[in-house]
Amino acid sequence: MNSGPDRGEQEARDPGLEEVAELLLAVGRRLHAAQAAVMPQGVTHAQFFLMHRLAAHGRMTVAEAAAAMEVTPSAITALMGRLVRQGWVRRRRDGRDRRVVWLQLSEKGKEVLGACLKARHQAALSFLGELSAEERQRLAAICRRLLAAFAAGNRWPL
Repeated sequence: MNSGPDRGEQEARDPGLEEVAELLLAVGRRLHAAQAAVMPQGVTHAQFFLMHRLAAHGRMTVAEAAAAMEVTPSAITALMGRLVRQGWVRRRRDGRDRRVVWLQLSEKGKEVLGACLKARHQAALSFLGELSAEERQRLAAICRRLLAAFAAGNRWPL
């Protein structure tokens, strides 16, 4: 049983809580829009995210990619189809278990991802450049704490 204050009591003591939530949402929407506007070759946010994960892991199964993106394997299959048609990702069946499909960035995909990373950096710099290095470090620390709380599952669902 939770003996701490309920959400209504928390909001009553901290009226700025709702403002912070709204500000986080507004910043997130603007960052998403800024990145979408500068992505090369029409790369979507989902495509960028998946290519970025593939680059970090080297290769992933469809199930691993779905888990990383928090979507169903069928959603990954549709997304992968577009990336494969563009020549940015290769699909390979596992040599020992034909049911397993491995996903890996192609050389062309690595080039596109590199261009996307540069574009994302420029988009982030356009507004995060307003903050000092120390402020960006503090903001990053706060974001890491919030993400850790979500990952721990102790604050979601509300």
